[in-house]
Amino acid sequence: MKTVVVANKSLGKRLFWGILVFAIVLSTSALVASYVYFKARTDSYYKNMGRMTLHTAEVELNPNEALNYRKTLVEDAHYASICEALVQVRNAHPGVQRLYMMYFTEQGGTYIYDADKTSERNALGQTEKIENYYEIKTAALIGEKIPSRVLNKKEGAFLSMSQPIFTSKDSLVGYLIADLPMHQIMGERKDFLWKVSLPLFGFSLLWCVFFFLWLYIRVISPIRVISRAIRNDTLQTGEGSEVHTGDEIESLYDLIQKREKSMASSFSAIFKKNWKREHDALTELYNKEKFESLEGTEYKNLSSVGIIYVDINNLKMLNEIYGRPVGDIVIKKTARHVDRFLEDHSQGFRMGGDEFLIVCPNIVEGVFINMVQLLKDSSPALNRSSDAVHCSLAIGYSFAEEPVNLEDVMAHAEMAMYAEKKRIKEEPDLQNG
Repeated sequence: MKTVVVANKSLGKRLFWGILVFAIVLSTSALVASYVYFKARTDSYYKNMGRMTLHTAEVELNPNEALNYRKTLVEDAHYASICEALVQVRNAHPGVQRLYMMYFTEQGGTYIYDADKTSERNALGQTEKIENYYEIKTAALIGEKIPSRVLNKKEGAFLSMSQPIFTSKDSLVGYLIADLPMHQIMGERKDFLWKVSLPLFGFSLLWCVFFFLWLYIRVISPIRVISRAIRNDTLQTGEGSEVHTGDEIESLYDLIQKREKSMASSFSAIFKKNWKREHDALTELYNKEKFESLEGTEYKNLSSVGIIYVDINNLKMLNEIYGRPVGDIVIKKTARHVDRFLEDHSQGFRMGGDEFLIVCPNIVEGVFINMVQLLKDSSPALNRSSDAVHCSLAIGYSFAEEPVNLEDVMAHAEMAMYAEKKRIKEEPDLQNG
């Protein structure tokens, strides 16, 4: 089963849109990949910052003191110094907005320390409701880290990271927690998209334009030249534009040009050979072999047919007196006269020597009779009036309708021609024109 490809757009347009789509897909893929990579790097950066903050803050704490403050809920000068130390740790890591320590109960999270100098600082023992408490409680019961998570608070969204704090006797005191603002992380991601996406798309489109221009000059334009030359049949003549790309396209152009010239030469040779086989060389009318081939094909099952036999009187005598070249002139004049009366569907033949045949297939009888009469009335002077021998035409014809027997019609036409020939010989006036 053959596959037929129908293209309504030109090759240039299809290549342009193909390259544009490819560039967009490629740039989008590159953008997504780079964004995913950047997101992973920023997440890793901020998580490492949070871990470093928690590790540094852990050094500043005494777990046993923290457990004591948790139990007594009494703030003293030493408690204030610990809070100040935690503030210094937080300030040393600008990506961290909040740093505090709390323990968890069913009522929520209760603050032990809060590294905040403002009036918003949570006091020792202050409790606030915590999201996903049961997830935190499960981790707290076995002393594991609470998984990093995004919390939505009144100040905004935060990436919350925690570190469990234990006493020397491995008792869980609480969790040291660092909150990193999500708006800062998301801002960096948006900046990355703007700083990377626009240049990337611009570069992709610019690359698309330059690549298409190169492709148009090096590929599409030469192909158009070849296509135009083939369509206008000027490839073998070398007319119009030429292709000079120095690559396979130029080689293809040269190969097609040589092949077309070779094919044209072959077709010309075949045409000449066929023409010579079917035509008489002297008169350029069809020959007897052509008539015999048509007799078995186109002249079968005709609805009607008209046959005209034409013979040149005294041609043999003219040849004997003046030579064959003079006789050939008479034959050519007769052939031109016959050719004048050939219609679209009628054919003229030189049957040999001085005999000619006109076949009019599927013709109306009245039209055929008028044609015969015109042929007789307009017979030209075939040779010079000063010649000792005068040549004239003897014309016989026959017409038949269905059923048509071509041999019988030809025989009747030939008999009529010989009768006319005899009559001309018996009447000297007719013979002399």
